[in-house]
Amino acid sequence: MSTSSGTSASQQQPATDRHTPDEATAGKPVRSVPARVLYEQPLNERIRTYLRLEYLFKQAAYHLSRESEWDSRATLTCILEILDIFGNTNLKSETLKELERHSANLKRHEQNPDIDHDHLGSLLENINARMEGMHQVNGQIANYLKASEVLVIVRKRSAIPGGTGEFDIADFLDWLKPPARVRAHELAHGLGKFDALGQALQLVRYLTRESAAMRL
Repeated sequence: MSTSSGTSASQQQPATDRHTPDEATAGKPVRSVPARVLYEQPLNERIRTYLRLEYLFKQAAYHLSRESEWDSRATLTCILEILDIFGNTNLKSETLKELERHSANLKRHEQNPDIDHDHLGSLLENINARMEGMHQVNGQIANYLKASEVLVIVRKRSAIPGGTGEFDIADFLDWLKPPARVRAHELAHGLGKFDALGQALQLVRYLTRESAAMRL
């Protein structure tokens, strides 16, 4: 599918397993294959950035809910990668512009008697709420995290393969030693700094996907 936002997706029928049930080896069930697989093909770098952030937020949420030190390390790595994306683009401004564009497109349908006006009104209210949330963010969203001593240390060492080992940065080891709930609370607080932008980007992705026609 393709949209004015620069995304495309297609559905492709995957090849079926070459073995029929009769040909399956005894004791080995035939592998089931999904009927269709959805491929998203973003056509511009802005949409690619939004999808990368979606991937990182999901990954961070998964590891944050787990208790091992390795999961805390993985969550911290996700935060660092999110910060890197923030450093390469003005996400706040770009996201606000994208929400404004979607709002203007939807308002063109307000006089159309053949649409669901309740759903339209709900979408416009949601867009306005997300924009208001973005406007309430003062300064750069990631400033607080950039000042974190642990993040600064780990970020410097992450450029070196294996550079975040406990033998290289004792301060990081000290940060990992408290109970999992303490680490999780600190990590959740850091990720919470991205909430306003994350919710806005989630809405942008939804509107972009829903406004596109599927190409089979």
